[in-house]
Amino acid sequence: MVSEGPVFSLGEYISEHKDDDCGTWENGHAPYIEYVLNQFNEQESKEFSEKIWMWSDFHLYMLADPILFCKNEYIDRYFLYSKIFGQVGDVEYLEYLAENLRAVILNSKMKNMDSDFLSRIKSNLVKIIETTDNPNWAEAHNQLINLLMEEILRNDGEKACL
Repeated sequence: MVSEGPVFSLGEYISEHKDDDCGTWENGHAPYIEYVLNQFNEQESKEFSEKIWMWSDFHLYMLADPILFCKNEYIDRYFLYSKIFGQVGDVEYLEYLAENLRAVILNSKMKNMDSDFLSRIKSNLVKIIETTDNPNWAEAHNQLINLLMEEILRNDGEKACL
């Protein structure tokens, strides 16, 4: 993390409260993080969007909902949420993040996402399917995988035409 500034401070805030219980995160920390994100100016938002990828899965997981619900015009919330889903490795985190993923993907600009990016999302959906006993989840995730595969094939087809 950068050693100063609001982006660094946000990362430190998450680290300092890592051991707080779930209710505290949901009712206290997540709204605070969302507030902080809404206050970022254009440069801070850009720095945030570049620097968080060096942070832990826990940090990214705790940022996901506040990112999704923030109203900062300089933060591409659907892209960042999707990228978090593609980068996080912890299956428990992925299971939670997958609950919003369909809406995020459908509201995002998938045509602007490269095939590698979409493939990471697909791989994490497969990881969830392989670890769940819930057939409804598997079916819903398979539908999203099919949507991602269509976009990957479209992207690869456009590249081949160039």
